[in-house]
Amino acid sequence: MSTRLGVDSVRLLCAYVHKDGRVTLDLEGEHLLPQAAPDGKKPVSSVREVMRRTIPVRADWLKEADSDSIAPPKSWTEHPMLAELRVLRQPVQGGGVQAQGFGVVQPRPF
Repeated sequence: MSTRLGVDSVRLLCAYVHKDGRVTLDLEGEHLLPQAAPDGKKPVSSVREVMRRTIPVRADWLKEADSDSIAPPKSWTEHPMLAELRVLRQPVQGGGVQAQGFGVVQPRPF
C-alpha cells in the first residue's frame, strides 16, 4: 500500500491495554480485540469492526519499532487483511492513554 506520492504505508490499529490485561478496541474497555473462532474463522462483522478503526501511516514511522511489539494477534495471521496490520498497544492508566515509546519515527513536516 502507498500513501500520496508513492510513499510506502501500513495500516495501524490503536489498541488499549487495561490494568487487568484486556486489550480492547476502545479506551473504555468495552470492545475486546476480536479473536478467531475455534475453527480459525473470523466473522466478517469482526473484521469490519477492526478495519474501521485503522489508519494508514507512513511505514518509516514504525521502522525502528520492534516487530513483535506491533504485530497483530496470532489468531489474525491467517486473515489476508488483519495479518498485515500493525497494532499500537497503548496502556490505559487513570482513565487515560499513556504514551507508547518504542522508537516511532516522528513525522517530518511537509
